[in-house]
Amino acid sequence: MGVKCWHVDEIAQVMEERDIEVLILAVPASAAQNCVDKAVHSPSLKGILAFTPATVVVPEKILFYRVDIFVELEKLLFFLKEREGKH
Repeated sequence: MGVKCWHVDEIAQVMEERDIEVLILAVPASAAQNCVDKAVHSPSLKGILAFTPATVVVPEKILFYRVDIFVELEKLLFFLKEREGKH
C-alpha cells in the first residue's frame, strides 16, 4: 500500500480527471513557476495555496494565496512564549 505519485508533466491531466480545484504548492522556489505553468492548463483549477517563497505568475482567473511558513512559525512561537509567561 502507498500513495501514488505522478510526474509534474501529468499534473493538469490528473487534476482534470479527479476534478481537483485547489493546488497546494509545496516545492522549492526554483520549481514553483514550472509547476504552476503546468497546473494552470487544468480547467478544474480555481486556486493555489503556495508554501513557497517564490514569486509566481498565475492567470487572473486563478486565486493565489501564499503562506510564509516562517512567519506562521514565528507567530506560533510568540503565542507559546506569551502563554508560558501567564502561568
